[in-house]
Amino acid sequence: MLGTVWMGWAMQFVCWVMLGKALLPAAMKFMSAHGLTDRNYRGESIPTSGGLMIWLLLVCQALWYKLAAAFGLTEAAMGTGAASLAEKLPVSLAGAASMVALAGFIDDTVGHKAYKGFAGHFRLWKERRVISTGAVKAGATGIAALWIIVPEGGGSGAGPAVLGLALQWLLIGLTTNAINLLDTRPGRALKGFALIAAVLLAVMAASANKEGFGGGIIPSLLPVIAACAVLAQPDLKGELMLGDTGSNLLGFLLGAWIALCFGWKLQAAAVLLLAGLHAVTWRLSLSKLIERNRFLQWVDWLGRDTAGKI
Repeated sequence: MLGTVWMGWAMQFVCWVMLGKALLPAAMKFMSAHGLTDRNYRGESIPTSGGLMIWLLLVCQALWYKLAAAFGLTEAAMGTGAASLAEKLPVSLAGAASMVALAGFIDDTVGHKAYKGFAGHFRLWKERRVISTGAVKAGATGIAALWIIVPEGGGSGAGPAVLGLALQWLLIGLTTNAINLLDTRPGRALKGFALIAAVLLAVMAASANKEGFGGGIIPSLLPVIAACAVLAQPDLKGELMLGDTGSNLLGFLLGAWIALCFGWKLQAAAVLLLAGLHAVTWRLSLSKLIERNRFLQWVDWLGRDTAGKI
């Protein structure tokens, strides 16, 4: 049974990769032609907001599942044994992800580059009484997180239920910003996403309950993983940036994955780790920390063009 499910997922993944490869050249040309570019850390002008590809494939999947449901083909679209959560999740995830991607896109295109971090957002408000695009991102992420984690029909009680939602809401916010912190060098955000995703998959595969593996989240994330595979080469080569559009979206999806598929103990541990990461990067440069560790530096440069290595 599980082997059949994996085969179906593999076929879906290949289809999403093929669609992504077909759309990427047109997307890059569109961004360059319309001035959706930015300068990377080397000062080169390249297309930004490459994360739109991730969002686009998510929306395509949601539309595909809606059409399949309308014609009674849910099993064929999602695989044998599709649960009710699996049927609804792609549409909900695409809707919430659209909010996060749009907020990131606004920051990529019209954001104030001189105002970064929590202190920068506050300074912009203090000096000019202008709400920063970073604050808009935070608000959109918070609303999108509630969209995903608040159960339909209400919770099971005011006390523990509210605490659980608060934990999940904080978790999603921290993961969203954590991947954004990584997106300062080619391929770094994608590697961070891939590493955490691999750990989550391993934990889920090793769990005792393999029935309904992933509770519907795995097929919902297949276009995301496919988009990452398609974007990996141009991102590593410095030919495009994921931008906040992509890095925030990847972090949001990781947070949603943990919130929907794991218990409160793992969620609490993740919050503590992420809070520690944010505390460290508040005072120290993440890039400098990586450069001081030979293993992390090797991982950081893996797949990148070493000709320009400093």
